[in-house]
Amino acid sequence: MRLLWFCGVGLNVVACTRDEQASGTPATPVEARPSNAPAAAAAAPAVPRMNGSLLIDETVPPEGWSQPPDVVGCPSGMARVPGMSGDFCIHRFEVSLDSPRATLSARRGPVERQGATRLRAAAGAAPTYGVTWYQAASACLANGWHLCTSSEWEDACDGKPGPGGRAHPVADDARPDVACNIHHGSAGRLAASGRSPDCRTPEGVYDLEGNLWEWVDPQKVAADGTPVIDKRGGGYYSGSLATCAQASVGSHRPDWDGTIGFRCCVGARADARR
Repeated sequence: MRLLWFCGVGLNVVACTRDEQASGTPATPVEARPSNAPAAAAAAPAVPRMNGSLLIDETVPPEGWSQPPDVVGCPSGMARVPGMSGDFCIHRFEVSLDSPRATLSARRGPVERQGATRLRAAAGAAPTYGVTWYQAASACLANGWHLCTSSEWEDACDGKPGPGGRAHPVADDARPDVACNIHHGSAGRLAASGRSPDCRTPEGVYDLEGNLWEWVDPQKVAADGTPVIDKRGGGYYSGSLATCAQASVGSHRPDWDGTIGFRCCVGARADARR
């Protein structure tokens, strides 16, 4: 896969992409007006704002921001998905840190519960990037969850426990290169979570392909005891599509902090919302 790489030190990631501004749809929907009311002035186009070192497209999709309802047995903001070991819950959207990203600056390992790290996964939120695998795993653990395993992520993406299932996390009649924020090379731009409403699975998990690569846990350890990492899904700057089954095991060290996001998983409960 040909990727446009990003450069940076620590958490200050500098994107090697074009920095021009782009116009889009209004940031908020126009309210309905009576038929005899004067026409409203044309809304100014939304201007992408900075998210860390990257411009992020926050223009509202034609259908608006879709916030799926909570499901039984899962924390708010998570979808319920069948897995090899039973149902599990996964964040519907790439995770955003409500806590300042600087609070994770020293968290490079080992993976342990480290203080209160507030996370959310919501349509329209700017997904967090530039955290290490260690930091992502610790942030999930701080909330009582875990960084999604490679197999959980793949099951959520392809819709089938174990190997097999669909190749891309979109409806059968959708083209992933059109539906998802991927395959754009240097012309790509990070988007708010859920900005691509057709890039979702039937279970309502968004942006598994494109937007941000996502840290996952292949549950492997190197000879020196260091966790072996995996990342899935491709990014907005990727030069080619990424399938649900495409792994990148061992592609980085767990303390690498490039333009990669994450989401968390947890086992589903049978009888109640968590």
